[in-house]
Amino acid sequence: MQKSLLILFGLLVMSGLHSQELKRRANWDAQISWPNAIAPGAIIQSIVKDSPMHKAGLKAGDRIIEVSGRKILDQEDWGHIDYAIRANEETQITVVRNRRKITFSVVFRPLDKESHGNITTYYESVTSEYGLTQRTIITTPDPGKKLPAIFLIQGLSCSTIEQYSGRSNNWVTLINDLAEKSGMVLMRVDKPGVGDSEGDCGKTDFKTELSGYEAAMESLKSKPYVDTTKIIVYGNSMGSALAPYFANKYNLAGSISDGTFFKSWYEHMLEIERRILAIEGNSEAEIHTKMNNYFIPLYHGMLVEKKSFENIIDEQPLLSQYHRQGLNHMYGRSM
Repeated sequence: MQKSLLILFGLLVMSGLHSQELKRRANWDAQISWPNAIAPGAIIQSIVKDSPMHKAGLKAGDRIIEVSGRKILDQEDWGHIDYAIRANEETQITVVRNRRKITFSVVFRPLDKESHGNITTYYESVTSEYGLTQRTIITTPDPGKKLPAIFLIQGLSCSTIEQYSGRSNNWVTLINDLAEKSGMVLMRVDKPGVGDSEGDCGKTDFKTELSGYEAAMESLKSKPYVDTTKIIVYGNSMGSALAPYFANKYNLAGSISDGTFFKSWYEHMLEIERRILAIEGNSEAEIHTKMNNYFIPLYHGMLVEKKSFENIIDEQPLLSQYHRQGLNHMYGRSM
């Protein structure tokens, strides 16, 4: 009897670590422009023929103004909706077409899962102490061997750690290289409200996010194909500040802090804006003028005077054309 109870307890603990199956995020099967400062809504640029949206009657040029009751006023709304809709569920999409409001019912197909040739990919989940179930993605070149592992922690933004078809940037290149060229197991975890994960990234605080990473790390250490004496943590951008914490707490073999920082966030953001202006082709004189007249007042108002971007732009409307964030969020995170 006692042995049976212990087995039952163990099963309950493991179910808490790995959690229930998450619902899969939907595939729009369309090219959609994000909202801009000129008008609310997201404009459909093109739709895949015979896709659920096409069959439902939506057309290129339609302006999506509401999805399942949530209005689309800015990029923050659209970012939340993009991750929130689920495949195989009825979704109400309201558009404006020729100044007429029309609502369509769409059942989307699931977004294709990532694949890496000869690499084995596992889609799993963990539940944090805050009760949020989050998507984890694990890749291994050989599930039959105990291999060293990399635990990847991303930066501040509410962007997924998933590499799906059509997604291409430096972050995705890093993920692909670690999965396909390292010869190691790689684990990633999507933040609350991102990808398939439950929650709302824009409302997630530090402790809640940290708890999700900790649940994922404990899950990684339980895998039979992981050499637990050879796990390293790779922190990118803001995640670089968490890498040493995880290395110490879980007695890991090492840590990598990539793109880390040693200055105030105010100075960090100004440095980023200078770099973007240079990439955009501005001359040194133009960069100097734009930094002094627009970006310094914008970030000083937010990070030093503790105002929202919305309040700053209300006070200085000319700053709106240089504002790259949400009105009350930075990189999708609450201010």
